[in-house]
Amino acid sequence: LLGIVHKESGLGSAILNNIDRMGTVLYALLTTAYIENHHPSQYDIDVLIIGELNLKAVSSVIHEVEESSKTEIRYSVMSEEEFTFRKKKRDAFILNILNKHKIMLVGDENRLLA
Repeated sequence: LLGIVHKESGLGSAILNNIDRMGTVLYALLTTAYIENHHPSQYDIDVLIIGELNLKAVSSVIHEVEESSKTEIRYSVMSEEEFTFRKKKRDAFILNILNKHKIMLVGDENRLLA
């Protein structure tokens, strides 16, 4: 139920409604930090977007949500190659995201974790 709410409003809705202008998005996910509005670590971000992205468009979408919500959105974008490399190297930032609850907006969680 929580996933449906986050996909149909706020940041999740903004990403899904603007997906075409952001480039080729393979994965987009909302993190526990966003869901709970709690960022105890420097590694905690609100959203991770992976693919061949138009960074200007992604930034614009995030900024629009920040303006309407009056809240800073912590986000990270990366190519699939960078994500795969960092996951194989057991990068702390990536593992922190993968090991916690997340709401998948785009892509399959099982493939993301494989």
